Amino acid sequence: MSAATTIAPAQPDSAKSFLLQRAQPAMTGLIDGSLSTLAPIFAVALATHRPQYAFFAGLATAIGAGVSMAFSEGLSDNGELTGRGNAYLRGSITGAGTFLGGILHTLPFLIPQYRAALIVAIVVIAFELTTLAWIRSRFFGNGFSARSPRSRSPARSSPPSAPRSEGRRVEHTLTNVLASAHEALSNRWYH
Repeated sequence: MSAATTIAPAQPDSAKSFLLQRAQPAMTGLIDGSLSTLAPIFAVALATHRPQYAFFAGLATAIGAGVSMAFSEGLSDNGELTGRGNAYLRGSITGAGTFLGGILHTLPFLIPQYRAALIVAIVVIAFELTTLAWIRSRFFGNGFSARSPRSRSPARSSPPSAPRSEGRRVEHTLTNVLASAHEALSNRWYH
């Protein structure tokens, strides 16, 4: 075996390519769309108490964010140096993910009753966050934590119960947010 054969780069791993070229741009788009559209939608909904106004604000925000993220990802690099694949495809995936992430919690504002629209939107947001955590767990090997268990060194590893308690903490926080929203709406705080 010659030195050139040993040093030659290995063939790209199809799973890693899928993560870099498809899953990661989609995840970036979904997260951006889910988070960046919350403030405009709920600001309009809470200020006007008119679900249809919130819907149009959310629709415009989702479209604008999708286009912005598509261009940002598509123009960030050509994919040759980083191995992230075709820039146009990555941009399209990221833009579509951003639009989808933004439009999902906008759709409940098609419900004409203000209180019902807010409650359904909050439930959709909880569903979005749970889905994002599942996607992170499924494709990237981590859920709510910032680091994957594979990246931890043995000296700094957490006890076996840490991921479970961390998941409970996030679940508890989500439950508190939903309970607070329900209490606020039940007390007619929205008028």
